[in-house]
Amino acid sequence: MTSQRGTRRRYDFRRAGIGALTIVALVAIGAFWQRAHPYSIETSTTIDATPAQVWAAIADDAPAGAVVDSADRTVAWQTHEGVVAWFDGEHGYALDDLGDGRTTLTQTVLYRGVSVLFRGEELRDVTVPALHEDNAALRDRVEANIQP
Repeated sequence: MTSQRGTRRRYDFRRAGIGALTIVALVAIGAFWQRAHPYSIETSTTIDATPAQVWAAIADDAPAGAVVDSADRTVAWQTHEGVVAWFDGEHGYALDDLGDGRTTLTQTVLYRGVSVLFRGEELRDVTVPALHEDNAALRDRVEANIQP
């Protein structure tokens, strides 16, 4: 009988390569799937102000690099966490005139990227309330600055 002691196992580079390729393929598939199926969040609030008054506050606070469309009163911008396709967000505001001196502000965020697949709970439990807080803060700021 021969003993297995003292013999070294050879590292199987072929298996390691197949394992690495499998991981890369899964990440790539996840990235492509997430591009086509973004995680969408939409929040809105009604503000006791005209669209022009709300627009003035939004346009003043637009982040650097934002696309500001004064004709449609929309603002859009993108964010990236880490490398592109890991966790990307497309943010935007839109205004709807209710016709009675009030405006509906709608904030939309589309999240895409591989890590979105694993962050649904965080987006639901942390991000959604934060967007509602942002809307409320903007509403309060606009309504406080209205001159009677």
